[in-house]
Amino acid sequence: MQTYSEVRGLIRSLSPGYNFRRDWMVLASVGALTIAFLVFTIGHGIMPTPDDVDLYYQYANRILGGAVPYHNFNLEYPPFALPFFIFPAIFSNSVGAFSPTRYILLFQAQSYLLTLGTLYLVWNLLRKVYPSLKINWRIFYFGFSSLLICLYIFRRFDIAATFLVALALYMLYIWQKPGWGGAILGLAAAAKLYPAVLLPVMLIYFWRGKGDREFALRTCVGFVMAGSITTLPFVLSGFPGILEFLKYHSERGVQIESLFASIIWLGSEFGLTNAVSSVDHGSVNFASPWGSTLASLSTLLTVGGLLAFYGYLWWITRSGGRKLRSDWVFQASTIAVFWFIILNKVLSPQYLIWLLPFVVFWRGSQALVYFAALSLSFIAFPFMVLGVVALDWQAMLVILIRNVLLLILFILTVRGFIRISGFPPLLRKRSE
Repeated sequence: MQTYSEVRGLIRSLSPGYNFRRDWMVLASVGALTIAFLVFTIGHGIMPTPDDVDLYYQYANRILGGAVPYHNFNLEYPPFALPFFIFPAIFSNSVGAFSPTRYILLFQAQSYLLTLGTLYLVWNLLRKVYPSLKINWRIFYFGFSSLLICLYIFRRFDIAATFLVALALYMLYIWQKPGWGGAILGLAAAAKLYPAVLLPVMLIYFWRGKGDREFALRTCVGFVMAGSITTLPFVLSGFPGILEFLKYHSERGVQIESLFASIIWLGSEFGLTNAVSSVDHGSVNFASPWGSTLASLSTLLTVGGLLAFYGYLWWITRSGGRKLRSDWVFQASTIAVFWFIILNKVLSPQYLIWLLPFVVFWRGSQALVYFAALSLSFIAFPFMVLGVVALDWQAMLVILIRNVLLLILFILTVRGFIRISGFPPLLRKRSE
């Protein structure tokens, strides 16, 4: 049996630079996530909402049966989501019969490994950004957040895109490989779309903030090439279904967990509008006279807000401006992703997984608000789902409070970013 010192030696050999006193929280997080994974695996069927994995199984089964995606059948996801649906099916075939139960277990194992991979990448980014600080509590932010949302980590594929985002940041920030980093970010966008909002942040950071135009251009080229390679074959083959996932999402109504849904619910409670719930496009949505207007407003605010934010980043990184802090790009990335989440007409709980690579760069107050928001998301779905469908006031109040917490967290994040960026000057003067 290995001694304690031998185990520590093995860890150091696998992770150069590992310091047990500084990094023990990494091991603790791995242990906690492993226990959560085993609970889901051994107690399969106890926790609800495996429906999305059942859908992934159907996609994989069709593809292994010879059907061509976007041609023989439509799906609501971009092309690079397919490998994460197919890998568990291929492995299931290699170890025995291909069955829904076996597929679900292997999909959960894939999600577990991707979460550990994200943890490893984030840990290395932390050591690079804050080399002189103790980072155990920052790793705790990641580990505890992952536990709070582990139901959706194991039963959705969003952690795959999150892992790719963390890997892209690792390639760009630590390895200084712009082509590879841009390509991986492009693959992430070809899996879940939202990582595309990070490309302008990266380009501005390296071009304007670091003065390395070539690095920025190579990042952009890598992004475009990866996106083209994964998408163009379906487009050139004349498969009209390749655009169906965009049409699918554009036709969706205001999902009942979104910020705009909370506005509709409050309006209905005060007699300002009528609202009923309806199930379509794979989610519970609001049917209301305000619905189409707020859905359009969501798109305008999302796109307009991101463009304004990119303009702000371009301005504050102008020549002669303040030298950027080492965590500047991660704070800016948080705001871009966060804005995309809270202004979306759809705000499913798994969207909060997208913030995991950035939570370790937050202050403690931000992390606490995030923990509370994750907890309320977990309570609303799946445990109060019937109350949500019935528009029960207790269930809707939980969602409203969760959305208010997300707004507070966003405001805290923006306030902190303005402080470290030094613009507007009034905030800079106060912080100095």
